[in-house]
Amino acid sequence: MLEDAGTISEVASTATQDEPLITNTEPFLISDVIGHICNFLVTKYIKKCRLVSRSWNYGATPVLKSRSKIDILLYPEEDDGDDVKAWFRSKIVPKLNFNPVKMNLKIPNRSEYYPLKFDFSILPPTTTLKSINVLCPCDEVFSSQRKFCKMLVLASSTTLEKLSFEFAHVRDFVALKGTIFPKLTSLKTEDLENWDSGDKSVEQFVQTITTSSLMSLLLIGECNSVRMECLLEIPASLNKLFFRPYLKIDDRVDELPTIFYKLLKKHSSTLQDLIIITSWKGEEKEMEWKFPIFPVMKRFILLSNHVFEKSVFEINFGNFGPIDYNVCFPVLVIFHISNRMHELSSVAAFLPGEDKCATMPSLRDVDFNILTDVPTAGEQLLQARLYVEMLDLFPHAKDSIMKKLKALLLKDLSIKFGIAS
Repeated sequence: MLEDAGTISEVASTATQDEPLITNTEPFLISDVIGHICNFLVTKYIKKCRLVSRSWNYGATPVLKSRSKIDILLYPEEDDGDDVKAWFRSKIVPKLNFNPVKMNLKIPNRSEYYPLKFDFSILPPTTTLKSINVLCPCDEVFSSQRKFCKMLVLASSTTLEKLSFEFAHVRDFVALKGTIFPKLTSLKTEDLENWDSGDKSVEQFVQTITTSSLMSLLLIGECNSVRMECLLEIPASLNKLFFRPYLKIDDRVDELPTIFYKLLKKHSSTLQDLIIITSWKGEEKEMEWKFPIFPVMKRFILLSNHVFEKSVFEINFGNFGPIDYNVCFPVLVIFHISNRMHELSSVAAFLPGEDKCATMPSLRDVDFNILTDVPTAGEQLLQARLYVEMLDLFPHAKDSIMKKLKALLLKDLSIKFGIAS
């Protein structure tokens, strides 16, 4: 590997005093070659390559940009003094001049910092960003920082492939209304505020920001029937969905399972990776949930308490029944389900009947975890019995099941006899 060849400084130090230095002003490796070589180097060596010559710097910099994620803290630190304009010129502008590909933008917390006024006229043009993560606490006083983030997102709309908002407000999305993101493949929103039944801003945002190129979507936050229904407006066909809703009861709660099914059904023909982590927030309601057929799904991970205790699965068009993995998940490779509640009933709907064993050769990794964080001996025994039962139900996943069973038994022995793990 090229990483093992030693750093540039180490190579240079091998020259002896008797050997004259080569002072040829022409680059001894053209920049294109340097760029190709840097693709195989770790980041710290790429940084050193940039110091060798102008040509090496030219070849190594694009690779470094593609690897680096620039952090921009939109507030002065203690040693930056009180001159906001000087801080902006010395700390923010140089990072933008680097023309990075990936960027983290952090708006401060009101309890620690004060709002600032930026001089946007000195901002260099930034149109190379492919990934932007915005961490923006829901506080209206930082309008200048929010405007800065909006300007960067809009300026990079034609190149952005990944866009993430954490602790955002609906107004952060509305500000992007009408913008087209032709290359966007991954969108993440976490803990979105002010997303209530009377606000259609998120629905408008979903209709606007998503394009046919969107492949991956990560959503975390409170979710009721209205919020989930907004997701049906996504025009793209997703390959990956990470969905972590904290379910809330509203006046249309009885429609929630139907909307959930429609959401999964819309993307079922393309969805390859599905992760659902959910629970009720506050009052709970027992409901029956429906899952469509996923013809190309390869990984399905489900973590919940007893939300999906009553679940049925599509067998053919419009007909539902107990799960049949051979029909519902014909090419599935990984299936994990966990409730950590010591309740077999909450995962029983996902166990196939003895006459419908999951015989797909692709299914190699299966786990049904019902252990609590601090399991008792009885809970461990129930888990072990479940693993033994699974050996017949998932014949092609025996190796993964046996591995988990052995780990469980060894852990039990180590606790009983005080053996260090």
